[in-house]
Amino acid sequence: MIKYPRLKPLPSARQTVDAFKGYNHNLRIGAGEFYEMENMTSDDYPVLSVRKKRGRHLYSLQAGGRATGMLYVPGVGLFIAVNQQAPQDSDEPEEGALHLLRADGEISLVVHSLLAGWKSLALMGKHLIVAPDMRWVNTDDLSCGSIIQSEEITEGSVRLNMYLADGTPLHKGYPGVDPPGDPQSYSHWVDTSVSPPRVMRYSVPQGKWVEVEHTMVQLEADGMDGSRFSIGDTVNITGLTGKAANCNGLHTITERPNQSAIIVEGMIEADVVQSCEDYPVKIERTAPRLDFLVEWGNRLWGCSRNTNEIYACKLGDYKNWNCFQGLSTDSWVGSIGTPGEFTGAVVQSGYPVFYKETCKHKVWPSATGAHQITTAICHGVEKGSETSLAVCDGTVFYKSALGVFADDGGGAVEIGQPLGDVRYRNGVGAAHDRKYYLSMEDSTGKRTLFVYDIARRMWHCENSMPGVLCSAWGSLYCAYGDILDLTGKTGTPEEAVSWMVQTGDLGLESPDQKYISRLTLRLMLEPGATLEIYAQYDREPVWVKLGQIYGTDLRSFSLPVRPRRCDQLRLKLQGKGMCKIYSITKTMVKGSELS
Repeated sequence: MIKYPRLKPLPSARQTVDAFKGYNHNLRIGAGEFYEMENMTSDDYPVLSVRKKRGRHLYSLQAGGRATGMLYVPGVGLFIAVNQQAPQDSDEPEEGALHLLRADGEISLVVHSLLAGWKSLALMGKHLIVAPDMRWVNTDDLSCGSIIQSEEITEGSVRLNMYLADGTPLHKGYPGVDPPGDPQSYSHWVDTSVSPPRVMRYSVPQGKWVEVEHTMVQLEADGMDGSRFSIGDTVNITGLTGKAANCNGLHTITERPNQSAIIVEGMIEADVVQSCEDYPVKIERTAPRLDFLVEWGNRLWGCSRNTNEIYACKLGDYKNWNCFQGLSTDSWVGSIGTPGEFTGAVVQSGYPVFYKETCKHKVWPSATGAHQITTAICHGVEKGSETSLAVCDGTVFYKSALGVFADDGGGAVEIGQPLGDVRYRNGVGAAHDRKYYLSMEDSTGKRTLFVYDIARRMWHCENSMPGVLCSAWGSLYCAYGDILDLTGKTGTPEEAVSWMVQTGDLGLESPDQKYISRLTLRLMLEPGATLEIYAQYDREPVWVKLGQIYGTDLRSFSLPVRPRRCDQLRLKLQGKGMCKIYSITKTMVKGSELS
């Protein structure tokens, strides 16, 4: 009897991955992570699944235009700032406009002739403010106007009359360096020995002249439109000459007796009539040019890219930024000593925070008006990624020059390590449903939408997504030329979603010469969906197709695949339509010491 040698079966082992941890674009990644990805989501974690279909609203904002800012106002609608492209044969520059999308799908133009460029929108009460234009919109009736107002009087004459705070006219006052010899002949004395002059009255009990604390000046001119201004406005008056020159500068309007007159706190030597044909008079309500604007504590807080100050409007009055009367309700300006321009602003846990690329400035509001600023050195918001700022559960997420960071108030921590060493820029972000959506542009100009699951701390990658993002009506909207609902709750659903995932190198986790002899995928496909499997062996430049499957009914099944023997293996799964992958099982066989 011939005895043949008995071959020992090669030892094998099975490894199953049933928890998929999202996107990781680094050289070495863990099991269940993917080096490349498109249109996947963590909604069904630990199952790997395709994102929901998006809904498209065919509301063309303007042919060739692009959205530059969005803000949702509950009960009103979604305000969308748009750059309106000028005709090709026109020399006119681009202009901006503000549109309103209501819940019923109606879209209307609210404001036109805005500056071109990105907009910062802030809501204070029922008023929406658009920066840097400093325009306001009443969200109740959609009336609008400008915070900056100017009235220039160039014809006729302007009449200035002095009054006491109680409305008593002072035309019978005695002006002079010395007091009148007979005090009882004059009710008041205008002391011109000081500059500016002061009004004195004679106190019989004290037996001397005492200063009157508050005096008013009425400025009246035929043809002046006093309705441009409101009581309480602080205006800058220029152009007054002679004895009226003391009334130039900032003054607060205390009364508007008629359409062509205003009364301000101030002081002049005597009643004056000035010809405006020779010396025009100008009345202005001004405001700083702000690039970033937030609301907190019944104030607007803002800053400009090109100045090193932080501004706050008057308490409860978004129109007044130059009211400095020594009251706790005054406007406020704080100077900053750090270099560089501002790159963003946000409200975090009740405090306005202003970012630069290398630091952040936190404002501590005070009920007495003594607001303070603290500075923290950190990786701030990258220039060009101003709209990447988003807040979720008190944590600020943003794109920095060195990556993506999260700041819970205790310090900024990088969360973008899984995005790899690709240099992204021009981030646009929003927070919705405990996820941070961030659209970024790589060095080639291609945009990609990344989604960070805040609770599970994992990234997923969707397809190209230009435009700005905003959460509204329980959905996440993206606006560019058209408007998309990224959650798919509204609008016309898109066609079947194309998707793809690519693993890292498989087979490197063991020091022994092992190879993958079999792959088994447990998955579910909807009817009409497709799935293709490709393999890349030992970093060869081609992908070899291993199999394809079509969904016929909504059920789960196993798909066995046998790759060829190799040292390193990469898998790519791609398809179209709804797909859920429950597990991937590898059967590993040990080879010889040589291979």
